[in-house]
Amino acid sequence: MKLKLITTALVIAAVFSAFFYMKSDIASPSKVKEWINSGALIVDVRTPEEFASAQFHNAINIPLSELDKNLQLFGDKEMKIVVYCRTGNRSGQAKNILEKNGFTNVINGGGLSDMLK
Repeated sequence: MKLKLITTALVIAAVFSAFFYMKSDIASPSKVKEWINSGALIVDVRTPEEFASAQFHNAINIPLSELDKNLQLFGDKEMKIVVYCRTGNRSGQAKNILEKNGFTNVINGGGLSDMLK
């Protein structure tokens, strides 16, 4: 019984750690604005339904679940890319996926509300 409780606690701790790690890489609003003003590609990784309800000006929608299948849409692996979602979690995952695929200038813009600041 104690082993099961300890295992459950460790799993919960790992999930929370992963969540907060993804959120901890959110760029500052000033850096996000700087990148956008310099022509960065803005990518919303939320679902099409979320994107349809509201989005950042000039953003394209590539849902996180479709990211791997659409890497060719990102073009030059050295271009600046700002990814965002609802809270910064999915965009943190998207940033990691892009970096693992050779993209070198990717920042996590956080959530849509962060982008609109």
